[in-house]
Amino acid sequence: MHSPKYQLIKDELVQEIKLGLFKPGQKFYSESELKVRYQVSTATVIRAIQELVNDEYIVRYQGKGSFISKAKRDEKIIFSETDNQLVGIQSIKMLSCTLENAPEIIKKLNLSDNDKYYKIIRARLNNKVPFSIQVTHIYEDYIHKDIDINSKPFESIYDLLKEKNNLDMYSMPYVQTIDIIKSAPQIFYDYLQLTAGTPVVLMKRLTYNNDKNVIEYVEIYKMIEAFHIEIRNAEKDKI
Repeated sequence: MHSPKYQLIKDELVQEIKLGLFKPGQKFYSESELKVRYQVSTATVIRAIQELVNDEYIVRYQGKGSFISKAKRDEKIIFSETDNQLVGIQSIKMLSCTLENAPEIIKKLNLSDNDKYYKIIRARLNNKVPFSIQVTHIYEDYIHKDIDINSKPFESIYDLLKEKNNLDMYSMPYVQTIDIIKSAPQIFYDYLQLTAGTPVVLMKRLTYNNDKNVIEYVEIYKMIEAFHIEIRNAEKDKI
């Protein structure tokens, strides 16, 4: 089965972009240039260009034409999030651990309506001064009943899951979002002695096992002053 003409044109143009024939932000071929080059109709050219736009290879500006996207497509990057300028002794403190059944969390964990999960709230401290609160939601079956929730293993849930369930959480796939918000749970403001409404960093993370089942849903509230991200090109990681 032959591919449609617009697809063949798109594929060839994608290869040119990947080979570096155009620089990010550089003006791309016009519709008339592509019509002459491929000897096809305007409709076919427009469809090929729209496919490139949909895949974020190019952007179009009315009255100006098409330009190579500045997005980092097909480029391997390393993204790291660190605790900014925290050079003291860091520690973790358990604040609470409860067995709950809130519908919105049950849905995120892909559990049945009658299932329960542990809601574990811990604080991270630098030189005994708290700067972040982490709220972990995890299906109760992952936590063995013989574990004391106030014991030291709960300070590192990942180590606990490794020991009891043979789950290497550090290598599991996950999806994480990062936002700056103006309203956080009151426990965050109270514990950190901040004024309600102070902007904070909110990170939400879903971690999956190799069968694509959700293991945990985490919300991390962090002081902006303690937040730092770095993005770098993987191929240039040795710089």
